[in-house]
Amino acid sequence: MYNFTQDEFKQLHKSVDDIYNTSIIIDYFCSGHREIEELDNITPVVQFLRKNADILNNMFIDSEHLN
Repeated sequence: MYNFTQDEFKQLHKSVDDIYNTSIIIDYFCSGHREIEELDNITPVVQFLRKNADILNNMFIDSEHLN
């Protein structure tokens, strides 16, 4: 098991938060433009990524409260 320094943890948390927020924007855009076939085709993939980014972001939020 790897123990992160406080600075490493903060940097990882920011990256995870950025990924989560980006996935929300992409999901919103794709879901709002389903008439475009290519966006409709990738919407399930974007939603899958958003769900997993949400889980990871929640893990970091929960870990933050333990320190």
